[in-house]
Amino acid sequence: MELTLPHQNKGRNVTMDNFFSDADLADKLLQRKTTIVGTVRRIKCFLPNEFLAKKKLKLNDSLFGFSDNKCILSYQWHKNKNVILLSTMHTQPVILPGEKRKPEIVMYYNSTKGGRCGLCHWKVNKKGTVKCHVLQLLVQGLCC
Repeated sequence: MELTLPHQNKGRNVTMDNFFSDADLADKLLQRKTTIVGTVRRIKCFLPNEFLAKKKLKLNDSLFGFSDNKCILSYQWHKNKNVILLSTMHTQPVILPGEKRKPEIVMYYNSTKGGRCGLCHWKVNKKGTVKCHVLQLLVQGLCC
């Protein structure tokens, strides 16, 4: 919450990984005119059981849930593997056309995740992927 203080009340969006994503944080930031999009860990208590089951959805299927100003999405991107996302930015269950039928939330998250926060040291792994070990947070339009 404190990391976003300079950017609150400006109508910005924060993209975060599953370490930070939480329904309470989403509500607090939304009160300050800041939306979030982020992946969610399965152990979060606010997730309904329907979103946790890996085998209920067929490949490339999506399950949306809406509550107040929040959207939860479970997207089956691989056999027995789904990703769960939380968004206060998206209010409709929009699925983009194409073979993989990716939801708009997934496409938005993929296009805004990563980047450079300037608060930590970067490390490049053997695959060439850049990882931030302290913070994986991108405030749109403010990070290099």
